[in-house]
Amino acid sequence: AAAAAAPAAAAGLADATEGATLGDVLVQRLDEAAMAMTPLRPLGGAGIMAVLTHAWPLWGRAMALAHGIEALLPPLCALGKASIAGARNDFAPLLPSTLSTLTAAFAHSTQPSLIGLADELFCVFCDAPGADSSFASMLDQLAEPALARLTAASTPLDHPDLLCAILTIATKIA
Repeated sequence: AAAAAAPAAAAGLADATEGATLGDVLVQRLDEAAMAMTPLRPLGGAGIMAVLTHAWPLWGRAMALAHGIEALLPPLCALGKASIAGARNDFAPLLPSTLSTLTAAFAHSTQPSLIGLADELFCVFCDAPGADSSFASMLDQLAEPALARLTAASTPLDHPDLLCAILTIATKIA
């Protein structure tokens, strides 16, 4: 039965991806990975971190390359948010690299999904010792490209998602 299931699964993958671009397939798989984090929550933060310790360098590399394929940023951010929400405080060892990756990605793209990821980090770690300076620095690094994009537009309302996201996180951090 297992042998029969493998070709069927492979056939289903082929059917689902026929005619799709590589970017479309990657977006779909990243969305699936983000959804897969929810059932892992019963493992607790330490259990989730056992997976993330090995997977997070790949996530960081994908984020670094995603500015070339903008459609990858929202599912990568969703995966990041789901990972942080699942691991909670156990995510702390990955916080510095994640903040660095996030701010570097935001320098290339001001997608609101990146602000959503920043918001998740803030919500989980806002009370951590030393978080004030880390998050103030993060806000500075996010605000500069966001404000440049908003002021370059004919009106800031040309980018309502970005405007709302940056104001929301600024309000939380202030």
